[in-house]
Amino acid sequence: MVALFGVIMALFLCYKLAISRTMELYGEFKTLQEEAVLADEIPQRLARLAQKEQQLDSAFDQMNLGNTSVENNLLKTISSESNNQSVRISDFEAKHSIVANNLAIDTYRFTLEGPFTDILKVLYVLEQKGGFGKTVHVDFFKERNFRTKKESLKGTVFLQQFN
Repeated sequence: MVALFGVIMALFLCYKLAISRTMELYGEFKTLQEEAVLADEIPQRLARLAQKEQQLDSAFDQMNLGNTSVENNLLKTISSESNNQSVRISDFEAKHSIVANNLAIDTYRFTLEGPFTDILKVLYVLEQKGGFGKTVHVDFFKERNFRTKKESLKGTVFLQQFN
């Protein structure tokens, strides 16, 4: 009986003093191995990110989205849509900025000339697809050219953007 108690006590002491510490160190060893594998993958990930950055930079260069202002992007969008529709830009004024209640409001004013539906199509692209803001006012008026005896429709557009 004493021998059995001695063997059980020896096993308990062995576990407490050696085996449990070995198991802890083995778990720590496994986590360090996993971290080492992740650390070995870092250069590959950096290379992939650098390659992705170069691809995005080249795509932005192709789209001419460099360090241009909102006005330039707005004018480019209006010009490209005007070419798609039978609309002409007859006036583009500098933006008007107001700061109220810690909110900056930029208002762009420009005049488009052409058929009513084509002007509306250009405005739709500016608002919905361009993300330049919202059209707050459009003033349509007919203008008659007395030399050619033709009438043309013009729309003065006020486009607001909140910053």
